[in-house]
Amino acid sequence: MTGNKSYKNSSQFLLLTALLILLFSIAIRSIWIVKSDSISLYKWNNELSITTNDAYHYATLLKKSLQENIHGNTGIKATKFFDNNSGIVLTGYLLQKLTGLPIETITYYTPIVLSGLFGVFIFLIGHTLGFTVAGFIGSLIAVSSKIYFIRTRGGYFDTDIFALLVPIILIYFLLKIINSESKNTAVFVSALLMIQSILYVNNPLITTSIFLVYSAYILLAHSNNKQLLGSILIIAPSLIGGVISLPVSIKIALIISMYLLVNSSILNAHQIKKWVLVTLIAIIPLTDFATKGWSKLTTYFLPGDTISNSDSIELSYVSFINIVEEAQTVSIEIFSELTSIVIDSPFSIAGLLLLINKRREGILLIPLLIIGAVALYAGERFTLYAVAPISFGLAYLFICIANLIKLKQIRVLLPFLMVAPILYSNVSYIYNYEAPPVVIYDEALVLNKFGEISEPSDTLLAWWDYGYPIHYYSGRNTIAAGGASAQDMYILSSIFSSQSPQTTYDLSRAISDAGAQIIEDKIKSNIKNNHNMFYGIKHIEGDSPKDSNYIFLPYRMLGIFSKIYSIGNRDLRSGKEKKHTLYIPKKFHKKNGMIYIDDNKEIIDLKDGTIKTNDGVIPISKYFEISYLDKEKPNQNIVKYSNNSNINVIYLKSHEQIIVLDTNILNSFFIQAFFFENFDKNLMELSIRNKFSLIYKLK
Repeated sequence: MTGNKSYKNSSQFLLLTALLILLFSIAIRSIWIVKSDSISLYKWNNELSITTNDAYHYATLLKKSLQENIHGNTGIKATKFFDNNSGIVLTGYLLQKLTGLPIETITYYTPIVLSGLFGVFIFLIGHTLGFTVAGFIGSLIAVSSKIYFIRTRGGYFDTDIFALLVPIILIYFLLKIINSESKNTAVFVSALLMIQSILYVNNPLITTSIFLVYSAYILLAHSNNKQLLGSILIIAPSLIGGVISLPVSIKIALIISMYLLVNSSILNAHQIKKWVLVTLIAIIPLTDFATKGWSKLTTYFLPGDTISNSDSIELSYVSFINIVEEAQTVSIEIFSELTSIVIDSPFSIAGLLLLINKRREGILLIPLLIIGAVALYAGERFTLYAVAPISFGLAYLFICIANLIKLKQIRVLLPFLMVAPILYSNVSYIYNYEAPPVVIYDEALVLNKFGEISEPSDTLLAWWDYGYPIHYYSGRNTIAAGGASAQDMYILSSIFSSQSPQTTYDLSRAISDAGAQIIEDKIKSNIKNNHNMFYGIKHIEGDSPKDSNYIFLPYRMLGIFSKIYSIGNRDLRSGKEKKHTLYIPKKFHKKNGMIYIDDNKEIIDLKDGTIKTNDGVIPISKYFEISYLDKEKPNQNIVKYSNNSNINVIYLKSHEQIIVLDTNILNSFFIQAFFFENFDKNLMELSIRNKFSLIYKLK
């Protein structure tokens, strides 16, 4: 079972197996499409919508590459097809030109179609190592694993697929070099590494670690093999890219020179080995791995607050990395669940170690396992890299267990029986997975309408999560998209959280016309002079004031408003967050004047105006029942209870939602302007509205 039979070496067998893996990967990702196709809120232009924020960035670049402008705005930059991270856009561009399909179809289905390639190369790695069945089983586990599915599902038009595909392709071809001693394969690897940043900008950090393990393995296990030693020399120049940005032509010249040197009879294996050592010592400091690796590690391992220290005044902001969910650490249990669902990772690691003991070159998978383990300290996103070694290790462990059985029929069948529960669990997870799009139809409708009625130079202020969708649907500028500076986040939070309409207006004007740095300078000046934090903000003028500024308020921002509120609700000098109350039950039901919270078994008693919790009874200040009326201000009924309470309850009848919140949040701009449509008509006007989104225009 561990050897390669003749039929397993046939090209027909390999192609058919690869096709089976691709179809399996596509099929399981199509389950959610069937379930969601009838949900009109999830669609735009009759196609299911994008499911991750960053995908809107690449979709916008694709749209701009295919048409000159978005709602008349030619200012949005189109991607250059050979820039960093442009691979996904180039792929979408070529697919659209070849098929003529709408952009929405391309952006939704591209990750589904490409996802299986990862599994194909896991299978080929297993085949190359002599464990074809393990490679096949490992590929099925990998493409169906939770974390890989999440990041390659429909609408995930992002770089994640290439972030994994390049390292796994590299490992496969390095193993091919070891097996065949082919210098031509080394040249191909060099070409792959020269374009890897186009596919994903951080690929060099991963591939360099794999190359270093490969080099160490060759130097230790094949120190007298001139061809294998020479492959290191051929590949090494392609990794230069840290402090020195060599032109591609020079890299090609170096690779050709090394190829000719290795192919000549000038140097023997011992001399080549010396060249390898000198080359590695010279080139490693020039790679991205050496020059950028530490900064990347500290970003995730030591996020902390962002400190702005100037003019002898230190301000402590919430850093962006601290609010990104995928950058938060995970436990070993979650790590196991994300990678293999029902089998703990130690079993998979044991299988991987057994594999390496059998075939030492399998050690090339170890860097991916180590990088994946970084998730335990630096965030869920790193878990993705552990999928290949975990899946393959588990599959090989099944093979080892099966080999203990003497009866051939059982020995052949057992690995497939053992993997069946894992695949069932993975597919069940996929079937039950809920992934609403980043922007639902009503939100997209408002943004598209905004693009029609506004000017290309206008600015639409929104929380950073909505920045890229604003570009995509309206073609308009915003303050932060796909990421935000700590200062931007603090100011945007203050805009949405402020209880003063004037402060919201002044900050909105100032950040749009002058920028966050000018506002921060004013804040520091106010601190020095013992003024209110935002004193004089209204008098800030920028170099290029905009004619029109707008504010985008989506209903679904309610789900993250507690996080948004906390960013601005802190003491900038000490960095201490002020307490607040905002609770949004996931499930509840009303009956006879009572609201039963299914999440935690609390009861909101509307008869006596209290919330009954496990810790006691909390009096309610006010209860609001709000009904959304099309083209009219929401209808509201108010019941007043205790004057001594700071806790309020809102029942959004039209949205079937309960909100428990303190009075400060109740009076915030977001809550008042969206749910009550209360705003200062001297400062702004309601421009566009529907049940899920509002846009206000500043006067």
